Amino acid sequence: MWNPFSRTTRGSVSTAATVERGVPREITMTSDSHAGSSQEAGHSSASPPRPNSHDESAAAEASRKKRAKLAEIERVGRLAVVTILLDELTQTDGAARLADLLDQIVASGERNIVLDLQNVSFIDSSTIGCLVETLNQLTRCGGRIALVNPASNVAHLFRITRLDRIFPMCSDVLAGIQLIERAIAPE
Repeated sequence: MWNPFSRTTRGSVSTAATVERGVPREITMTSDSHAGSSQEAGHSSASPPRPNSHDESAAAEASRKKRAKLAEIERVGRLAVVTILLDELTQTDGAARLADLLDQIVASGERNIVLDLQNVSFIDSSTIGCLVETLNQLTRCGGRIALVNPASNVAHLFRITRLDRIFPMCSDVLAGIQLIERAIAPE
């Protein structure tokens, strides 16, 4: 019977040694087995565990995402247009890489950035933190950042956190470029 207080995880195998008629025997039980369904070692009718192809494909997908190109950068006049190529920017998948990329762009002397989010369908709080940090860096050196083409759920996240008040959001890249150029025109 399954014991919810046992220290083994569901599906794990535990082994116990017993003595039957003076001969030691090994009995293997799985924690998800039902009462009385223990099997003697060497007399198992179950096939050996097969590798889970779903786990392997998930690992391959995660590896591919890590190697995937993060963004394309284009210089347009006095600003950089950064088009994000990933579909998710999360703490585990892309946010740190985005922070590094934006830091490199700011360190190279670029003060104005249009961040095109057309491919991004999901972001988390670590990505928002990265964008706020970049905004602060750009503001200190007189620069600006505009977000363009956000998915509806991404735009909603900025609205409910009220960050849409400090991050200008535009429907397309050209509108973002014009917005920043109007802001830096007096320079």
